[in-house]
Amino acid sequence: MSSVSSPDSSPPQPTERTPSNLTQRLITSAVVLPFVLIATWLGGIPFMVLSGAMALVGLIEFYLLASGRYSQGSVIIGVPMFIAIVLAFYLQQDALWLGALIAGAVAALILETIRHPNDFRRSLIQTGMTLFGVFYL
Repeated sequence: MSSVSSPDSSPPQPTERTPSNLTQRLITSAVVLPFVLIATWLGGIPFMVLSGAMALVGLIEFYLLASGRYSQGSVIIGVPMFIAIVLAFYLQQDALWLGALIAGAVAALILETIRHPNDFRRSLIQTGMTLFGVFYL
């Protein structure tokens, strides 16, 4: 008996395994931990920049989780609003964070109304989710 293989029966290709979510988070924390410790030790601007960057990643992740849904938030408005609020708290300027919050809310409502001109309820919900993302962090 001869063992002739047909052209369709190729050996199975090894599948690439991607690391689990827990493994990815552990590797990330091991890489980022020295920077966190140094920024915490230095304080001031390095700490503000690092903690703001980590919160910004969380904010973008929050908005991406809801993308394509009825209640998605707006990254375009939420990210600059968040940066302005963080800077206002760092500079201890109450008027600046309040102004950024109000301007962001108005801008989000205008943007969502332009995106969904016939569905004002959806515009309000998406404006609320944009604000909720900033409040969440």
